Amino acid sequence: MKLTEANYYSQKANQAYFSVSQFKAFQKCEAAAMAELQGEFAPPKGRALLLGSYFDEMLTGTPNSQAKFIAENYTELFQKTSKMASMLSKLKTVKERKDFISGLTNIFSVDNKPFADVVQATDTVERVKAQPLMMKYLGGGHQKIMVGEIEGCHVKGKFDSYKPGEFIADLKYLKDFRSPNMFENAISFYSYDMQLAVYRELVRQNTGENLPCYLVIATKQDPADLAVVEINSFDLDNALEEFKKHIKHFQEQPEYSKEYTILCDSPVTEKV
Repeated sequence: MKLTEANYYSQKANQAYFSVSQFKAFQKCEAAAMAELQGEFAPPKGRALLLGSYFDEMLTGTPNSQAKFIAENYTELFQKTSKMASMLSKLKTVKERKDFISGLTNIFSVDNKPFADVVQATDTVERVKAQPLMMKYLGGGHQKIMVGEIEGCHVKGKFDSYKPGEFIADLKYLKDFRSPNMFENAISFYSYDMQLAVYRELVRQNTGENLPCYLVIATKQDPADLAVVEINSFDLDNALEEFKKHIKHFQEQPEYSKEYTILCDSPVTEKV
């Protein structure tokens, strides 16, 4: 199966290729991860995921993909009482809304009544754009897709920023720099090092290059903390070994019925 921007996140693609996101889902609850893979459940998508996707899109997306994102999520971005939400609600399809949005400027102005956390994210996007070092590492090719094989399993990756021969970078929008685990730093706790380790391995398999890996980070605090962090090779190697250690077990899991999701600590949402 050839992966494209259009099918990368599809159920068929997720069944054909493993990803770090799937790996983390299996670590959390194997039953829920398998149920999601089989199309029986969808995990709840909270506000944090929406804001992270918005932040990524505004910094690494194209004008077309940005308009599409806003068209698909406008009810979560603008207050219901706003004129913007009212105008968009009258358009029946995503394409109509996207075409309308494409002709606008300064869509997230205060007059259009975006939610407060969207205003803050938009302000942080502008701060990041004003930082030369951050924009250097966001200056590679955006949303580059690569596939490879790790421990006999087909694996996919989609990079926020990739500059051949120079670097791989991933953009993160975090609550803050603190880890929920006092004995483990946030980068390791959230498996950001593993994500970049897998990306580095996919690049190595496809190009023969072992590239340095960076996190470009902004926090949701006001004002936001900003940072560029290089992940050292030792940590990348260890994270890749951790991925290799478990991936075959996760991929060979039997089919779970949805009743098995009661084993999970976190709820899942049945698809309707």
